[in-house]
Amino acid sequence: MARNFSARSQHIRKYTVLECVGAGDSTIIAGVAERRICVLAYTIVSSGAGTIQWKNEDAGTNLSGGMPLVGQSMISASSEDGLLETATDGEGLVLSVSTAITLSGHMTYTEN
Repeated sequence: MARNFSARSQHIRKYTVLECVGAGDSTIIAGVAERRICVLAYTIVSSGAGTIQWKNEDAGTNLSGGMPLVGQSMISASSEDGLLETATDGEGLVLSVSTAITLSGHMTYTEN
């Protein structure tokens, strides 16, 4: 079921640095009790080729499809209405990386 992110635009925007080294799951934002994380924007720079995917921290539910990256590439996305949101309250946001590469960047989000 699609969610209406528009009502969430009144929440305070927060910012974080994004750093992942190696393959596997990296928690980007820890879960907050009774809150969902809504990603408004992100930029990711990759040191090598691999596939990344956004997931819920605890349930491992996929929040995006796999996004292939080539070496020395960048992916950037933004939406005032929200790009993705954790599926349940209290779950953190994870970035899963398929291969041993370094990712860096930044993110804008709200806790709803």
